[in-house]
Amino acid sequence: MIKAFFEIKKRIKIIFYFFSQYIKFYSFYFLYKFHFYNEYTSEFLLSFFVDHKLINSIKSNNFSVEKNRKIFSETKILYKKFAKLYPENPNLHISMSLAYVLSCKKNFLDCNEQLINLQNKLSKKYKKNYLVIEPGYSLLTIGSVFTLDAWIKSIKLGFAEKKQLILPIPDSIKKPANPTMLKYLSKYIKVIKGNSEVKKYLPQIKRHQCHHTHFINIKNKKIPYAHSSSVFVQNIWNKKKSKPLFNLNKEDLIKGKKILEEMGVKRGSWFVTTHVRDASFKNKDDYRDSDINSFYEAYKEIIDNSGYVIRMGDSGMNSVDFNFKDNKFIDYAKSKFKDHFMDVFLCAQAKFMLGTSSGLSAISYIFGTQIALVNFVPTSTIYLRKGDIFTPPLFIDRRSNKKLSFKKTMSTPYSLGITDGAYENILNVKLKKNSKEDIKFVAKEMIETLVKKKIFKKR
Repeated sequence: MIKAFFEIKKRIKIIFYFFSQYIKFYSFYFLYKFHFYNEYTSEFLLSFFVDHKLINSIKSNNFSVEKNRKIFSETKILYKKFAKLYPENPNLHISMSLAYVLSCKKNFLDCNEQLINLQNKLSKKYKKNYLVIEPGYSLLTIGSVFTLDAWIKSIKLGFAEKKQLILPIPDSIKKPANPTMLKYLSKYIKVIKGNSEVKKYLPQIKRHQCHHTHFINIKNKKIPYAHSSSVFVQNIWNKKKSKPLFNLNKEDLIKGKKILEEMGVKRGSWFVTTHVRDASFKNKDDYRDSDINSFYEAYKEIIDNSGYVIRMGDSGMNSVDFNFKDNKFIDYAKSKFKDHFMDVFLCAQAKFMLGTSSGLSAISYIFGTQIALVNFVPTSTIYLRKGDIFTPPLFIDRRSNKKLSFKKTMSTPYSLGITDGAYENILNVKLKKNSKEDIKFVAKEMIETLVKKKIFKKR
């Protein structure tokens, strides 16, 4: 009863928020038409056009090419006008970059390049010895650790300016995505708590932001895309044979191993973590969601080779339609052992992570654990090192019903889809998920490489 009450209260808050945003938008838009606007209203208008009007158009079941083109055209007009009026506002470039990505257009790289140029200009002008990390995305989305790790490495490699990274945590963020991961990040990032201290840094985000989600700053080389520049940094890091920045400390290793035994994993045994994103996780995204039951053969392959399979996630995830002898499939996500500490421990200590299109595999990646990602889209966001594997779904053209080549699925515009609507309405493709046999083959190759130590010839 109490849970239902809080759920209704939460829904009312969300409805009220969106209602107030629309009132705000139409009020500002009316004033804009009469040439009454400032930097704040301009930033809000552009952001609303992208985050609401454009994205709702692309996702619409009654998609209209003409209507979408009109919204996108007006978005571009607003961007050009406001960027000229407020040349030191990075959020305008960020909004337009998102508009291009939503529309599967590679022009987003131009906006990101503008962002790089602006940050370099602001850095010279204001001469601050720190950069502020925007707390919303970085604290609430676990996948953000991938680009944060790359930014820190770029500083250590001498690619980026040696500036202190500061992460202010406002009182409004009651629960970070993972407090244990935040503890490990604090070794390299100054975490600020307490409203008075936080208020000193939040207003400085606009001028002194660490834009790790858009690019990693690399001296003498512009790579205006976060994932590509992060992979570039990681490759240099690997060539230097540098160890991962993140390692579990002795105390956490002892604690984690004890809990692992309580979970039923015998001492000295190896295990694989698996995270299969489904509609219960955040929200429904057909293009990223997978059916855990299609992983049965892969899990059997792991268990038949003396490994354990530990399912990650949360208690709301879909139930499985299978079980294995000796309890070697552990549904940790729905168990009493589930907590933020064990999330990090398991991802860091697994033989490998068998994942999908979700951010949890980023924890494994930064702790040096190999990853194998299936059904992974958008393909432009893939991040692999030597020994990692990924398989995208098949892209089927809706008009001809023919499969697209692998090269096409890895190239723009097909590599940029970040909504179901983008695949259905912009790209006109349907996604065919990897088969049970495909996923089994991925698991088998990882086992042969990491457990049986088989050496494959270069292909």
